[in-house]
Amino acid sequence: MSNYWNDPGLVKPVEERRRSRFWLFFPFLLLFALIGAYSAYWIYARGEIEHGVDEWVAAERARGAIVDYEARKIGGYPFRFAIEFTKPHYQPPSMASWQGEQLQVVMQPWNWHHLIARSPGRNLVTDVQGIRHTFDIDGKSAASLSWTDAGLHRAALSLNDVSALIDGHAYTAKAFSLNLAPRPENADDLLVALQWDALTIDSAPVEAPWLGTDLQASRLIAEIHNFYPAWVRSGGKLDKLYDAYLELGGGVELGQLLLNWGPLHFGAKGTLTVENELVNGSFGVRIDDPEGLKAALKAANRWRLQEQASQARLTAACEMLSGADPALARAWAETGLPVWRDAAPTYATLARMISHQQISLSAAAAIWARTESLLGEVTAEAVLAADPEALRACGQSRPKVAHLTSIAESLVTGQLNLARVCAAPLDEARRELLAVRGIGPWTAELFLLYATGAMDAFPVGDVGLMEAHKRLSDRETRMDIKAFTSHAEAWRPNRGVAAHLLWAWLHAHRAEQGRS
Repeated sequence: MSNYWNDPGLVKPVEERRRSRFWLFFPFLLLFALIGAYSAYWIYARGEIEHGVDEWVAAERARGAIVDYEARKIGGYPFRFAIEFTKPHYQPPSMASWQGEQLQVVMQPWNWHHLIARSPGRNLVTDVQGIRHTFDIDGKSAASLSWTDAGLHRAALSLNDVSALIDGHAYTAKAFSLNLAPRPENADDLLVALQWDALTIDSAPVEAPWLGTDLQASRLIAEIHNFYPAWVRSGGKLDKLYDAYLELGGGVELGQLLLNWGPLHFGAKGTLTVENELVNGSFGVRIDDPEGLKAALKAANRWRLQEQASQARLTAACEMLSGADPALARAWAETGLPVWRDAAPTYATLARMISHQQISLSAAAAIWARTESLLGEVTAEAVLAADPEALRACGQSRPKVAHLTSIAESLVTGQLNLARVCAAPLDEARRELLAVRGIGPWTAELFLLYATGAMDAFPVGDVGLMEAHKRLSDRETRMDIKAFTSHAEAWRPNRGVAAHLLWAWLHAHRAEQGRS
């Protein structure tokens, strides 16, 4: 018998091993496990977020805030958490109210220290006085907030395309951005970066109509030193922040300012320091295309320069005044030719003068801003249509409301015609203004000085003029109104020019005191 295993005619059987397919499927199993774990984490985190939102809403309502919305949902799986509120409404106690069409707050699952918020559509802000401001925001615009355990890292606002109605004034902006962040080297300091590609306002400044309404691409980069301590001291109230900053001291480092507004192309760089409530500093400035700016200024002021207060006439008037009064000679020598102030010959100009009487400039500015916000354009018709109590709520006193109403009635009835006032000889114009209840000598003279360019109009009893003359004369006490008015008779027919000289010197003197 032949050996079976040694028989060359036979093939030895091969023992085959079955390979396991576990490792073939392992990556997929691992992936499914990770997806499942991540999904479980996302669902859990979603619940925690929802619970946190509920707690915040309850806490805000408990302290008297209004927190309301029509619907709420949380989505965004798998790469984000997106909390969406439909028709949200939020008003903290004794603060402005905000209402929107939609609010979306987005967080990333791997970064709980970064929020992105969007509120597309119409946004309504109602301030504590009940005045409404609207903002129409596109879907690409967003605000973001990021922080660390140590505090704020960055706050940013990016507006792609937005239109707004604020205090009765319309604005539109494209590619507007604002970034705020603590300075890494010192968390008390605030870094500010502001820029836009285009910004449009509804009307040019009254003081500079030649600027127009379109601001081209502009930028501001600055550091505000000691900002956060001042913010804490002010209690987070903007109206108290400036005073708190003066008290604590600090400074502003202007890294870059580029402003392109109509014919003005302006650049600046420098520093300001605040110490013992005094502001000091130095700036370097540049103006691109000065010839274009010069041409715009000449075109805007041609009629006033030629017909009312030209440089030649102002120079001749100052020479005459210098010979008549040593105090005015000193003012001209120290400040040079004054800039002639002007204003539109309108009811709004008269109303603003009434509003500014016998109160500080800061208080007057705030009251006037609220009045403009209430009325939109300040006209005689708007004042007569307004509720007197609403005007009083703006800060106007009861006598001032009565005066504003009386002047408005005189314009509507034709008793007062401002076009006729501007064309009349000075004495006739003065009589027509003084015949209206609510227009006193100071208001009439100031209107004639600013709105008609009358070079001999003189605001009787102006404290600033009397104070400037006292200092220039090295007197210890001011003249009384009667004595000062009598003294000013020597300045005819250029008492208005004398007023501009005295105001210019006083402002320059106060500015110099502030720098010393």
